[in-house]
Amino acid sequence: MLRILILSLFAVIALTVPAAFAEDLPPPDLAEKKIPNMDSHLASLYESAVNGNDAVPSSSAYTMSSDGQRVQVILEMVSADAPIPENLGIIIETTYENLVQATVPIINLEAISSDENVLTVMIPPHLQPANHVISEGAFAILSNVVNESGYTGVGIKVAVIDTGFDIRNQEIVNNIAEYRSFDHPNGIAGSNDQHGTGTAEIIVDVAPDAKLYLYNSSGIGFFNLIDYIIDRGDIDI
Repeated sequence: MLRILILSLFAVIALTVPAAFAEDLPPPDLAEKKIPNMDSHLASLYESAVNGNDAVPSSSAYTMSSDGQRVQVILEMVSADAPIPENLGIIIETTYENLVQATVPIINLEAISSDENVLTVMIPPHLQPANHVISEGAFAILSNVVNESGYTGVGIKVAVIDTGFDIRNQEIVNNIAEYRSFDHPNGIAGSNDQHGTGTAEIIVDVAPDAKLYLYNSSGIGFFNLIDYIIDRGDIDI
């Protein structure tokens, strides 16, 4: 259900021109051309590339290579064992069932989306840090009283899934039992390490002896992340 929900967020929106009015309109440019199976943001990015436009369409959703020639995408294939299009510069990062997360040349986006084995080309869903106030609220909720009674989180394993973490943070470093990035190009630091680190700090404030298991991803690796936690079978929270 979660995978279906995420995929539904990236449906392609296309406009078609009625045939009766086609003769009265100028030849359509790429902005008007329907690119099958492609996210509209990616279509704009592709349009800029083929027109030689150096200005990349503004979007915080893109994860692009440093040279601006490649972009991270998710390919929804017709099946889990469908062949990946060849000779189009696709570099696979991770997979989940019939979803393939990869970086691809922007100039090849239309060719990739037109492949018979590709249902949809989408931008990976990126977790965004919430605008929460990060506060050490242990005393506000009187957890110190609970700690003084002997309940400090000893033997408790807490998994934290967030945008990223500063694993060198002095408040949490001694509590970290495991950290793992499932597909983020920046590793465990992710796209933003402030919220995740702050969340881990609060857990340690409340349960100073709990063990932290820190995980992040940048797209469909999230599904592998959840499967990994479930398969472990030993995470308490």
